[in-house]
Amino acid sequence: MKVANFAIPLLLIMASCSQKKPSKQVTADQKPAPAPQVEVVQPILDQPNYVLNLPGELHPFEHTDLYPKVKGFVKRILVDRGTRVKKGQLLAILEAPEVSQKYLSEKSSENKLYEDYLYSRQSYERFKKAALKAGSVAEIELDKARSKFKSDSAAYASAKANTGISAQQKQYLRITAPFDGIIVDKNVSNGALVGDNSQIPMITIVQTNQLRLTVAIPEKHSQSLSEHTPVSFTVSNLPGKVYQSKLSRKSDFVKQESRAVNAEFDVPNSKK
Repeated sequence: MKVANFAIPLLLIMASCSQKKPSKQVTADQKPAPAPQVEVVQPILDQPNYVLNLPGELHPFEHTDLYPKVKGFVKRILVDRGTRVKKGQLLAILEAPEVSQKYLSEKSSENKLYEDYLYSRQSYERFKKAALKAGSVAEIELDKARSKFKSDSAAYASAKANTGISAQQKQYLRITAPFDGIIVDKNVSNGALVGDNSQIPMITIVQTNQLRLTVAIPEKHSQSLSEHTPVSFTVSNLPGKVYQSKLSRKSDFVKQESRAVNAEFDVPNSKK
């Protein structure tokens, strides 16, 4: 792709004004001299442009490789290359029986400890109420009830947290789209084992309704960039068409290997 007509505005301010002449002394028999005429010149803002012809690259606005969080088998995969998806749409379902069994076990433990917690809390409240009457309850019994209540409360909180972890792992068996986009790569099929430290993503999704035009601006021109810096560019596989955009963001950091600053221009890519 060739980037052309990269216009960078430069500011040149020029000002000029005349000086007052010293006034003369006026005697009593002389008429006062007329007031001197002062010509005022307003500063003129001049903004010459120059054009840089630089190469650039068009990229999807977002690009994400999706990997499974837990190990399991692909039960169903619901998309293929070229499928357009919406944010949150279900893309694949994994199957891992051990994850489901662990959740049931953690949930059972949570329910048991919750019952213990309720019993110890009620017992402690009875002892505390009875202790209001002098001599009815030994102080050591009240301390034991308080200690048992705190211990069961902590155990229940721990079990509840473990159940939450198991529940979250079950959610990882459902792969969903992180944003609206299009599937550009699918590397697994039904029945495949995934999540075993694989370096290959299950699915690759990109967002193409908006693109990023990335241009490396030479260091000596980087300070002249502003938020209104325009760009016009052409695409090699679409000859004759010229597209326009304005600066969206820049890195403000000069790369050592290229001595350039990367600038990005957002380009709408809607077919509407």
